[in-house]
Amino acid sequence: MRLSNFARDLLVQRRPLDPENLGDEVRDVTFGVMDEADIPICMSLYRANEDPHFPAGFAPRYEATLRSGRLLNLVARRNGEPVGCGGLTIGRQGVPLFCFGMVDPARQRQGIGTALFLARLSLCAPVDGWLTIRLNAVPNAVGFFRRFGVFFTQAAVCHYGLFHSRGTLHVRAAEIAACRDVLAARRIHLPDVSGGIPGADPTGPSAASPRP
Repeated sequence: MRLSNFARDLLVQRRPLDPENLGDEVRDVTFGVMDEADIPICMSLYRANEDPHFPAGFAPRYEATLRSGRLLNLVARRNGEPVGCGGLTIGRQGVPLFCFGMVDPARQRQGIGTALFLARLSLCAPVDGWLTIRLNAVPNAVGFFRRFGVFFTQAAVCHYGLFHSRGTLHVRAAEIAACRDVLAARRIHLPDVSGGIPGADPTGPSAASPRP
């Protein structure tokens, strides 16, 4: 059941553009939509993050998800060097799902994860004045997402064997517009996604189910 705007307003505790989220390091990132040539880059980023976040043997499932076409995967570059990636898909109820966000461990705490989160947020389209997104977070990522106002309700093990907490974020349309302006001012460049954001396969498990 869809929440009323009043109910959403009550759930908004902290906003994505809270000044504490926007340190000077959140700038100068270019995002592109992954193509086949980028898959080895994403797999390298996955392997660099694999041990703390994913169970052994999950890499082939991740690669299959990248190749499935059910995921808009962004590749982040700073000074031309790939430094992170993260997925976005549309769930069965039309709600955007953030998935597989990861940053090169050598580049963490340099504003790239924040830029990746805000970039995916900026690519989503609000409905009736609001945007609702959902994500799952591994335990050590929950604190990061809470900074943006993500509300976590429960933790569970998904059908892929990944333990995560389920989060929801409600954002006013005006803040999405402001987010796009902030990114532009900080030279954080978004790709053209006029072709649309892929949706999950309605007949099978969501492509976004396993995600930190």
